Amino acid sequence: MNKNRTMKPIVAAVLCKSLKRLALIASLSVVAVAGAHAQDAAKADEKTWPCVQAKVMNLSPTAMWDGPAIEEIKDIYRDDAVRKLVPFIVSRRVELTEVEKAIEDFAKAHPEDKRDEALTLLFAGAFDSANITRRSVVRGIERYQARQRARADQLQVKSTELTALRRDAGKSAEANKAAKQAQVKYDWDARVFEERQQNIPFACEIPVIIGQRVYALAQAIRAQMIN
Repeated sequence: MNKNRTMKPIVAAVLCKSLKRLALIASLSVVAVAGAHAQDAAKADEKTWPCVQAKVMNLSPTAMWDGPAIEEIKDIYRDDAVRKLVPFIVSRRVELTEVEKAIEDFAKAHPEDKRDEALTLLFAGAFDSANITRRSVVRGIERYQARQRARADQLQVKSTELTALRRDAGKSAEANKAAKQAQVKYDWDARVFEERQQNIPFACEIPVIIGQRVYALAQAIRAQMIN
């Protein structure tokens, strides 16, 4: 019996098992690296996003609109009436009752065979405008949080410096004066930090309010559509 002929299947089986094991190790390594990157991203996000609400950069039209798809619409503002009406209905200063009346008038101004198309265009414009504003707010919150973190770091440094000045305050009148001045400056900076920190929860509500507004617009526009 030829030993080489017998050994070949054994060698092949061992080699196959080794390759599978290496592939498994490689895949686990990829998962581990991906997981580490995801954790790093989450930690980085915690530093820039202070809100309880999850950070969502873009609203999804399908989550609030069951009418015709708007994702593929290119020239949203080709209709002058849409271009003029969008800022009015998107503005949170305008009561929804006024908005609903304006949308109804807009719908009646279009013949029935063109009405749904015009109303879809109107929602596309409102959604686009609100999404742009909302993204700007989200980025603004991140910038605000970054500045607050920088202030917190500065306060930490000043606290350490103040501790050293207090320790030396009894050595001379000049040292005592320096400690008092540093304390006043620190107290002022800490107060400013706390006051600005209190603004964050209010700022965090703005993206939510914008999303709620878009949903209300979707319902009002959809109610005027024929199909």
